[in-house]
Amino acid sequence: MNIKKKTATLLLSAALAISAVTAGITAFANASAYSYDSESKVLTIKADTDNYTQENYTDAPWRRYANETESIIVQEGVKSIGDFSFCFESALTSVTLPSTLNNIGTAAFAGSDTLKEITIPDTVSSIADNAFGYNSQMKLTDGFVATCSPKSYAQSYCLSNYIMFNSPIATGESTAEINTANEQHIWSFAPKTNCTVTFSSSSNEDTYALIYDASTYTYSNDFSIMKDSAITANDDKDDDSLDFGITYDLTAGKRYYLSAKYKNPSETGNYKVNFSFVCKEHIYKKEIVSEPSCETDGQSLYTCIGCGHTYYEKIYATGHTYELSDFDGENATVKCKNGDSEFTLKFMDYVNGHNTYLDIVDDGTVNAKDYAKLLHTYKK
Repeated sequence: MNIKKKTATLLLSAALAISAVTAGITAFANASAYSYDSESKVLTIKADTDNYTQENYTDAPWRRYANETESIIVQEGVKSIGDFSFCFESALTSVTLPSTLNNIGTAAFAGSDTLKEITIPDTVSSIADNAFGYNSQMKLTDGFVATCSPKSYAQSYCLSNYIMFNSPIATGESTAEINTANEQHIWSFAPKTNCTVTFSSSSNEDTYALIYDASTYTYSNDFSIMKDSAITANDDKDDDSLDFGITYDLTAGKRYYLSAKYKNPSETGNYKVNFSFVCKEHIYKKEIVSEPSCETDGQSLYTCIGCGHTYYEKIYATGHTYELSDFDGENATVKCKNGDSEFTLKFMDYVNGHNTYLDIVDDGTVNAKDYAKLLHTYKK
């Protein structure tokens, strides 16, 4: 049984052993291997980084920017990020890793209180102790999430080290891939609304499903121990079925791991699963599809941020908003300020009467004072 690690120290004996071996390696100082933009606060890494130790990691040439770097971009072609390469970056909020990456070394991105997310490519097949997800006290960073694919090396690393991970679920049909005995295919997400999930399978073999609370599960190589930490599980959705079926209420913002496996520990293969979500209360995001005009209605699209339910709503035409736009000494032109509609008014038709557009001195009567001001305002 693996014991859950709630804290981790940077001075791990394993890390020290590795460091002792690599202590003689000198960090590369070739300026072409990295660049830093002081305006955008972006550090770009262009080549594999050497291994550092807890004693010499400050020798890395980019360490002079450690208190201001906000983003690290590791370019395509880089295969390895060495031990302690970017540890204790105090302003770091974003890391971009390439599809060529294979290795992330000990404490490579550890020690940052500001880094709350990272996406790990499927190509990564080696991740050393405390590589990411640990704050300046070398405890698991609150709110940190690593995005990784189901069944990837990164997901296994996160699961066994209690680093929260995101392996997105798509509404509808997906495939559970079981390649080794007693393996679980795990998806992960945090619902944006309180909702009910229905999780079911379709297979010719006996299948099994579990839902874990990401904050309370117990990781173990012994499945029976891990199973006991699940918040719900299901073998057969009814007496005549080999397929599982779980319906469970989920809490908005809370992270869950949904797992599918074969009931027979030795069984391997693929089978179909299906996910559906029903919000307890929809929370909609509004998008203007078409703006209304003076004479034509527009349309808004509302999409639930939780389940994706949509509906359209009419935006009524605004109607014309007219204003005086010209006067030639005889006729005044009144035009809609939001469109092309216009009409004319003959000044003499309204003398000693009332007209909102021609009474520009606003004394209640169209008279010589209005005429004089109109000529002055719109004189050619």
